[in-house]
Amino acid sequence: PKSDDKQFNADEISALLDKQKPSGGGAKRSTQQASLGGDKDQGQKLSRSEMGALESQLGGCWTLPAGLEGSENFVVVVRFNLDGSGKLDGRPAVETSSGNRQFDESAVRAVQKCDVTGLQVP
Repeated sequence: PKSDDKQFNADEISALLDKQKPSGGGAKRSTQQASLGGDKDQGQKLSRSEMGALESQLGGCWTLPAGLEGSENFVVVVRFNLDGSGKLDGRPAVETSSGNRQFDESAVRAVQKCDVTGLQVP
C-alpha cells in the first residue's frame, strides 16, 4: 500500500472494546441519573476472540475519508445497540468525538454499512 493510505488498526478498536480511556478529551459525562428510564443494560462482555471477530467485521466496512491528515492518531467512540439477530436497533451515535467530524462520521457509516448483513456477535 502507498504510504499515504490509511490502514485499519485493530489495536485501536481493541482498546475501545476493552473500555480503555481514549487519549483525547471530549465532553464530561454527567453523574446524574437520566430523568426518564432506568439504568441501561450493558449486556455481556465479549471474549477476546469475539472482540477480534467484531473488529474484523467493522474493519471490513470502514473506509477513511480521502486526504485525512493524522487519522492514525484519531480515536472515536461509537455507541450502538443490536437486536437479537445482530441488526442495528436505532442509529449509531458518536459518544466521544475524535475532534474530526469526517473521521467520526466515517466510523458511524462503517457500523451502518456492516448492518446490511447484520453483525455476527453472540
